[in-house]
Amino acid sequence: MDHGTDHVLPVDTVVFPAVGGAKAWIRIPVPGFEVTLQPSEFAKIISILVLATYLGDQKSKVKSIGTLTKIPLFFIIACSAIIVLFQKDVGTAVVLVGINYLVFLLPGHPVLRRWQLGFVAMIFVGLTGIVWIMTPSGIEVLQKLNISGYQIERFQSAVNPFVYKQNGGYQLVNSLVAFVKGKWFGVGLGKSLQKYGYLPAAKTDFILAITVEETGIAGFFVILACYLTLIVRLFAHSIRVLDEKSRMVLAGVALYLLLHFILNVGGVTALIPLTGVPLLLVSQGGSSTMAVMFALGIAQNIIARSRQGAET
Repeated sequence: MDHGTDHVLPVDTVVFPAVGGAKAWIRIPVPGFEVTLQPSEFAKIISILVLATYLGDQKSKVKSIGTLTKIPLFFIIACSAIIVLFQKDVGTAVVLVGINYLVFLLPGHPVLRRWQLGFVAMIFVGLTGIVWIMTPSGIEVLQKLNISGYQIERFQSAVNPFVYKQNGGYQLVNSLVAFVKGKWFGVGLGKSLQKYGYLPAAKTDFILAITVEETGIAGFFVILACYLTLIVRLFAHSIRVLDEKSRMVLAGVALYLLLHFILNVGGVTALIPLTGVPLLLVSQGGSSTMAVMFALGIAQNIIARSRQGAET
């Protein structure tokens, strides 16, 4: 797998069949089974490193925002455009842009400060817009735009999945059924019924619904506790490190985990539209697991070096 894909760009996936409307996977035939690779998962991690490299610890007297940000901006826009236009994977693009949007707020170069304040203001405007889109008037505006029908259905289903339970809301309704059946302590490990045809994406996007059905809300709290431990520890170490590059990478990895958690949990509980984003370290998927392990490995290396430097 490694030798044949070292040079592959996300756009190469367009020659392979779509899965769930997205052409995000490269399929590598191997005798007896098929290996798949999702380059866009690794683009999320690389984009964090690019942003940290070009914006962190900048001591130069650059006076132009364009000069300072042209390379990371080009990389992020290019990756996002490929993911949206060619791969039709809006959820992955949302995560990639969201991570880097927030990481951009961390470097302290004077040229960036005015833009960072504007970006903070835009966060509140964006959140207001998302809430409005989830209303009937927002859905009506979406229907007038040139947006794919299945994407509009995701917004409609998030507003009221039971109205569209035979179409876009089918999986959401069955996901909510799984949550209700699980109650506090679940029906027992391996005893889920929803995974037998009711939730086609039971091992990937809707793994949390099956987990809660089998282990209950108690099982969800265990997952939540593990996520919070990782995220809080990463943010804590990002505050302690002395250089901006390390701070941006550690915070970026924490945001990578946090955004995936919010989008996946919000999607399967109908709080926000489905994005097809996996629950990292829980959902099935080799590329997402490899990507998050690479990210955590890089973070651990930074933390270890920081501790070593503090001791000496």
